[in-house]
Amino acid sequence: MVLGKTFKGGFHVHAHKELSNKGSIKTIVAPSIVKIPLAQHIGAPATALVKAGDEVKVGQLIGERNGNISANVHSSVSGIVQKVEETATIRGRHVVTVFIENDGKDTLGYEVLNRDWKNVTKEELVHIIGDAGITGMGGASFPTHVKVNPPKGRVIDSVILNAAECEPYLTADDMLIRVHAKEIVEGLQIIMKTVDAKDGYITIEDNKPEAIGILKPICEANNINLTVVKTKYPQGDEKRIIDVTLGRIVPTGKLPAHVGVVVNNVSTAFAIYEAVKYGKPIYERVATFTGFGFKEPTNAWFRVGTTIQDGIDALGGLTEDAAKVIIGGPMMGFAVYSTEFPLEKAQNGVLVMTESQSHMQETTPCIKCNKCVDVCPVRLVPFQLEASVKYHKTDMMLDYHLMDCIECGSCSYVCPAKRPLVESIRIGKNQMRIIPK
Repeated sequence: MVLGKTFKGGFHVHAHKELSNKGSIKTIVAPSIVKIPLAQHIGAPATALVKAGDEVKVGQLIGERNGNISANVHSSVSGIVQKVEETATIRGRHVVTVFIENDGKDTLGYEVLNRDWKNVTKEELVHIIGDAGITGMGGASFPTHVKVNPPKGRVIDSVILNAAECEPYLTADDMLIRVHAKEIVEGLQIIMKTVDAKDGYITIEDNKPEAIGILKPICEANNINLTVVKTKYPQGDEKRIIDVTLGRIVPTGKLPAHVGVVVNNVSTAFAIYEAVKYGKPIYERVATFTGFGFKEPTNAWFRVGTTIQDGIDALGGLTEDAAKVIIGGPMMGFAVYSTEFPLEKAQNGVLVMTESQSHMQETTPCIKCNKCVDVCPVRLVPFQLEASVKYHKTDMMLDYHLMDCIECGSCSYVCPAKRPLVESIRIGKNQMRIIPK
């Protein structure tokens, strides 16, 4: 077990994880109506396979992936399809969504298996993962069957499970490890077999002692490397975790596979284990429901298509001064204007902030203090990037490598002038993407 490693840049922030990292993982009872978008992933939306009036079962395929960079979508309840129509989703996109009236019976639409993954070929494993609709569950939601099927000639020697969970407030991965460490390690071993990797790693921050204690003997028994790293944001960024775990730098514009690595999230590994072992598609997951705006912060299983409001009501409701709902954590998450949006595969947290936490702070001129430069994990110059966007200086955006920004929000957090640095950089990225080549 390796201890105390870290990366250059970043910073430590009080994460308020103590709000939700105690007790057991609760279960949100499936609501009377679920709303299941057919685009919960990076890539092309799935194609609807059902229509109004159709009867569906739990785990039944209702949206078929459309091309390679796409993902299957399954029903999370049994019942009757009310309607299939385009509607707004949690990220502001309008996509085709399947509305299902829950009959409360939870009739399964897939066969429960007891498969020995060691007797399954790597080609079959890729097929199973794709059929199960598994996507990255740490936030990006990239189709996992693509990630675990590298191009011919690309040698993958290491698989890293990202258990850092560096985003403040969120504790879903921590709690999942405490309950399902053995299954998560097996999920890692399945990924290793799929990509022909000889080495497996689990990288976790040192603020999770209980999870570390549970993982250590299981990793030792299975020849898995457990890397315990210093608690610092944004340790969980994919390129940062490769650097701190293996000492490899992923070049600008390249993917982890270019340095022989595949990185997956802890929750993704657990979903892979359940799909391969039991034939279970991804239609539910654990997320953190937390913040000072929750009366009873906790972690809970939810069915895909459960609305934010359904989750809030099931978990004890909000405080009187609750003011802002954020999907994800406070650094890289985003606020929503309605709690009627359905939760998707990618959502690992719902954060509710109070009125006092949510007020806008006054912005003052940049004083060139360099604090944003000191914390940037990519070693960029955020205050110069903000200026380049403000004055539409395309050449300057390129010179200062605007597109390399990982949008972690560290610069905005530490800025004493309260400049909207990462927000400006996001605007600049959108400008760059529409410039004719």
